[in-house]
Amino acid sequence: REVNYSDVSAAYPAYGTGKEVSFSAAAALQEPTEDLLTEDGGVLSGSREKESVWEFSIAESGRYVIYAEYALLGSSVSDAVRSLAIDGDIPFGEAQRISFPRCYEDNGEINYNTLGDEIRPGTEEKRGRRVTALYDSGGFYALPLEFYLEAGNHTMSFLHVSADIVFYSFRIVPATEPETYSELSKDYKDTGSTGDIALTFQAESSMYERSDSSIRMESNSDPKAVPRSLGTKKLNVVGGYRWREGNQSISFDFDVEKSGYYKVSFRFLQNWNDGLPSYRQIAIDGNVPCSELLAYRFAYNDDWQTETLHTESEEMLFYLEEGSHTLTMTVKMGELSGIIKGVYDNILLISDMIQSINKLTGGDADRNYDYEFFKNIPTLEGDMISVQHSLTELADRLDRITAKNTSMSSNFRSMSSQLEKMIKNPFSIAARADQLTSAQTNLGTYYSNMQLLPLMLDEFVVASADSKVKARKANIFEKLYTSCYNFILSFVKDYNGVAGTLNDENDVTEIIDVWVARGTEWAETIKYLADEKFTPKTGILVNIHVVPSSQLNAGSANALLLSMISKDA
Repeated sequence: REVNYSDVSAAYPAYGTGKEVSFSAAAALQEPTEDLLTEDGGVLSGSREKESVWEFSIAESGRYVIYAEYALLGSSVSDAVRSLAIDGDIPFGEAQRISFPRCYEDNGEINYNTLGDEIRPGTEEKRGRRVTALYDSGGFYALPLEFYLEAGNHTMSFLHVSADIVFYSFRIVPATEPETYSELSKDYKDTGSTGDIALTFQAESSMYERSDSSIRMESNSDPKAVPRSLGTKKLNVVGGYRWREGNQSISFDFDVEKSGYYKVSFRFLQNWNDGLPSYRQIAIDGNVPCSELLAYRFAYNDDWQTETLHTESEEMLFYLEEGSHTLTMTVKMGELSGIIKGVYDNILLISDMIQSINKLTGGDADRNYDYEFFKNIPTLEGDMISVQHSLTELADRLDRITAKNTSMSSNFRSMSSQLEKMIKNPFSIAARADQLTSAQTNLGTYYSNMQLLPLMLDEFVVASADSKVKARKANIFEKLYTSCYNFILSFVKDYNGVAGTLNDENDVTEIIDVWVARGTEWAETIKYLADEKFTPKTGILVNIHVVPSSQLNAGSANALLLSMISKDA
């Protein structure tokens, strides 16, 4: 089994006082060749057969963080992934998959269809150079990966996994322990000097870039969402279930008119994952101000929440100069990281136990035969005790960080109880072998689900220390009115047809109907493209209708259903 970063970094010595080393990718290349060097001074890393190797020197032994300046090539929507080798060896498992993310933005303004619904603009990649520290690909660690380097000469290479990338420069920076908010704020002065200022920024209109093309503006019917989506669809929120995977990030821009100390509040919805909190790393102008924002917790709740960034004892204030600023939020696993890794370790142990049991029983255990499991499999009892205690501990840890007792922690305790019975009565293992397989399957599901941490944002508020940020929460009557209005509207509005964006200037000579056996979003995309490009060129108006996909899961509509809706049987 591969060595984990957490195990390796735990053995590192204390933080030192080394000096930063920076170098050009082209100048430090060990074997420069024309096929690797680009015209703009970069080094191409796009081949599995010939990987680039860079040489550098460190003056003082210690922990270091590596920053890379890069640009991605090609039209792929996937990030570039590389394995990092230092001095010819990959130092730990997480270094096998280091992602260099792409960046996306909207390529137009919000449009409207003939029903008055807002249509989101398309998405395009933002090309150009970017700088990033090296992180683990899953977002398990809030801080960049640290590498212990001895004083002297070293080599570094990135082994190709996916996509082409050009490197321009590298910085090897001494790692430092992040300061807490109390350390950051101890020198604050005149924090109330900005007066009573509260600047509200809508998330959907302030979002200027994100790391994944699937993250986008969404519509939410909450009565207090701005703008309100009632009767017609308004793109009034950002994120949600599409913004859930480790290291996915969204950047917002905002302006302040006066330099001073400000607090930041969010109106958000986090009602996914049955009580699990979501975590976001929060950076202002590209830097995480304090350790509390490395993986800030957004608690679970069925309703919308408004929360000001805070520590256990006080609201956080940040000094902002007059002018433009950026706010970047990145998905991190936070307190769940240790639990997720614990689940994974248990999956591996249970897999070993199942394999050992099957070797002894031939895969078809006789429940009436005494296999003397603990005698014939010396490691089995210890492994069972280890998993049993681990599952109980993981359940306790989950209960401490969740908003309620979750079904996940209850199942952990149930699995632990089953293992305890096997430990007390090893003869029953033959009859209970299926429980181990079921436990392995359930843990695999939880392992995947815990790494998905959605969060939906309506707006954020940048306010002075003296200002009070009011929570906007819809009451029961507002929610009831919205529900009744949308219910009545469903008898009038055609939800199966997809409204168009065609203007009156286009001459229509023919009309055709197309039935799409996919989701409404697919149909809206096809309709938008048809109205923008196909109809103006051909004069053929395309009416799009959404129908259920095949019950046979064949990827197309049911033949009988198609014959009925087309009236051609």
